[in-house]
Amino acid sequence: MLRKQRYFALSKCYYILTLNLINSDKAPTLNMQEIAAQAYYQLNEYRMGLDVMKNYFEQTGRDADAAAIYANMLMDVGLLKAADKLLDRTFSP
Repeated sequence: MLRKQRYFALSKCYYILTLNLINSDKAPTLNMQEIAAQAYYQLNEYRMGLDVMKNYFEQTGRDADAAAIYANMLMDVGLLKAADKLLDRTFSP
């Protein structure tokens, strides 16, 4: 039962986030994995959100936009050193 409620809440988050993104200037730059990561965050499923975002970051070839979002998510959960290291690796020449 709890699993069913989580899936329902997650799908509701997808829907709300998708509507918000359609009406925002970020819509062209965010994809479904980023939306999923944000949806998990809305559900306080931080580990799942970070896992989804990490996978997306790796798939993009360490894209700067994905790095910024991923680092922000790491900082939100108090992983400041990990966020700092991520940004250094991404933006260092």
